[in-house]
Amino acid sequence: MHKGKKVAVVFGSSSIGEGSPHWELAVRIGREAARRGCSVANGGYGGVMEASHKGAREVGGDAVAVVSEDLGAAPNSWASETIVVGDWFLRFRALLEIADVCFVLYGGLGTLNELFAAWNLVRIDKSAAPVVLVGPQWKDALGALGIGGEAGAAPVEWRPGDGRLVTVCDTAEEAARVLDAFGAPR
Repeated sequence: MHKGKKVAVVFGSSSIGEGSPHWELAVRIGREAARRGCSVANGGYGGVMEASHKGAREVGGDAVAVVSEDLGAAPNSWASETIVVGDWFLRFRALLEIADVCFVLYGGLGTLNELFAAWNLVRIDKSAAPVVLVGPQWKDALGALGIGGEAGAAPVEWRPGDGRLVTVCDTAEEAARVLDAFGAPR
C-alpha cells in the first residue's frame, strides 16, 4: 500500500468461480476502486478476493492480500503485496484498521460475519470506514432482517437509523460513485 492512498477493502465469497456474475462484479469493483487511486485490500484468497485483485491489477492498481497463518498464507496470484497475520481474527481486524471504505459483495457466513462486525463498528465509532453493500441480493437480505422491508417483526433488534449506516448499491458503477463522494484517506 502506498501511503496517502485510500484503501478499499472488499469482503465476499471465497468460492465463486471465474465467469460467474459475482466474479465479474468483484472484478469491476477492483477496477473502479483502483481507477480512483485506491489500493484494493482483502483476505487474499480466491473467489471475490481474487477477482477484485484482478480488477485492480488490470488497471495498474495495488492489490493487498491480508492472509493468516491458520488459513494458509499463500495469497492469490494477483496480489501485489502480502501482509501475513497469525489468525482469522487478526486478519479481519487488520482489514478493518486499514479500510477507508468496506465493500461487501456476495458471500456466505464469513462474509456475513464481516458485514455485521463492520456495520456495528460504524454504529459505535462514527469514524470507522463506511460500509457499502454491492449487489442486487442485499435489498432482499436487508428486508428479511426487517430493514427497508415490508414484512412484519424484525428477527433482530434494530436501533433507529441502523439501516442508514450502510449504503446499498446494485452495481460497481453505483459503488464507484459512492467512492467518489469520500475525501482523503481516514
